[in-house]
Amino acid sequence: MQNEYQQMTELGQRASAIERKLAKTKEESNDLVRQKRELLEKAAKMKEEVDKAAMERDRVNGKVQELKNRIDGIMDEVSSMRAKIEEKGSRLDGLRSKLMGDERQLNKQLGDLEWKLVTAGSSAKEESAIVTAIAELRRKLAPFEGANKIAQEMRAMRAKTGKLKGELGGILEEKRVLVEEAHRRHDAFLELRAERINVLKEVAKIRQEVSELRARADKEFMDLMSVNAEIHILQMKMRRAREEKMQESQRQERDARKRVAQLADEKLKRGESLTWDEFKILLESKERMDGVPQ
Repeated sequence: MQNEYQQMTELGQRASAIERKLAKTKEESNDLVRQKRELLEKAAKMKEEVDKAAMERDRVNGKVQELKNRIDGIMDEVSSMRAKIEEKGSRLDGLRSKLMGDERQLNKQLGDLEWKLVTAGSSAKEESAIVTAIAELRRKLAPFEGANKIAQEMRAMRAKTGKLKGELGGILEEKRVLVEEAHRRHDAFLELRAERINVLKEVAKIRQEVSELRARADKEFMDLMSVNAEIHILQMKMRRAREEKMQESQRQERDARKRVAQLADEKLKRGESLTWDEFKILLESKERMDGVPQ
């Protein structure tokens, strides 16, 4: 029995040690679960920040694209205007090659003839000569008028081209500022996203650690159940041993009292005196025998 008590003590110590390990494992697991929950909440908030940063970046990129489209439109318009100016310049050169005389002088002559035709009393022959001269002057001035018109159109187109270039310069500067802002916002987006990815990696790492701790807790729990089962089996064994010992002791006591009762009965038959204990045992024996059904 001493050996069983020693085994019980050792098993109890083992069970206590496993319980302490299991409690520590559960505490570590619970701490990690709390950390994981906090990190997931942080990742959720960071997701909102990442989405907001992406929206701001896309908004600025949208403005940049709008400016690019405007720049392309202005560049196309300037290019078209230059082509038209070159075309009109070629036409102007062609007209100028046909110019004859001095425009001012021709206009002065035309004005003088027209005035003379209106005010002077000329003969029919002279009027016919004046009309013919006026027609000739107008024929000579016609290329000047065409050239002047084209030159005026070219000046207007050059002025418009200059205005477009000025507008283009302002848009290019605005685009440069927006592109820098877009880069800053993209960098901020990448930084926030990288931070969130790191948080999610930490969450994945903690998940793995929690899984390992739970597996360890399950093993420790099974170890504890195994030790408790051993304790229970040993307790039952010790209980049976005590009961058997008690039953044996009771049997031996019954046998001893039976022997005492037999000896007392023999002494009584011989007429010898009995001790009080012998008399009491003999009496109890007879009462038991009387109570047994015949």
